[in-house]
Amino acid sequence: MKYYAIEMLLLITLVGQSVISQSEVSNNVDTLSGKKGLVFTFSGLNLGGGLGGKYWLSSSRAIRIQITGGYFKYSSEDYSNSYASLNVGLEKHFEIVQQLSPYVGGSFGYSWRDNLLSYKDGFQMVGFIGIEFWTYHNITLSGEQNISFSYSTNLGRNSSYSIGINTSTSSLLLSIYF
Repeated sequence: MKYYAIEMLLLITLVGQSVISQSEVSNNVDTLSGKKGLVFTFSGLNLGGGLGGKYWLSSSRAIRIQITGGYFKYSSEDYSNSYASLNVGLEKHFEIVQQLSPYVGGSFGYSWRDNLLSYKDGFQMVGFIGIEFWTYHNITLSGEQNISFSYSTNLGRNSSYSIGINTSTSSLLLSIYF
């Protein structure tokens, strides 16, 4: 499951390369500064994903804001879990070739989680590493691996707090720039 987004990105990359000619791709790093984008996030097959925006501060730095959410229904029990979060982050890009831009970054945000037993809300810090592939004009595909650190309070039956680390989030991102 961790490698699902990476495998999909590679498949789309191979297909995209055979369909789209080099002359139709535009990723001139000098023109990235000031560009705005709409970002769609897909997190595996568990109905997780999000919507956000990206603004290029320079040819190698971008700021982004993301609203993510998901819903999980466990088949073995009558149990479900839903979540939502709002994050603001910064990306640092390293151009290798004209169409490929690996990046690292981090974000900070607020998260909310609800299940049958409790309601949790809290803050999270997320570190991520990814690679952005410029497919056609102002459209990119990215694969990303996240590690998140969270602090949350439990407002259910037993009030408490928890600190967690999650390393199992892979995402596929589709960005449309204008």
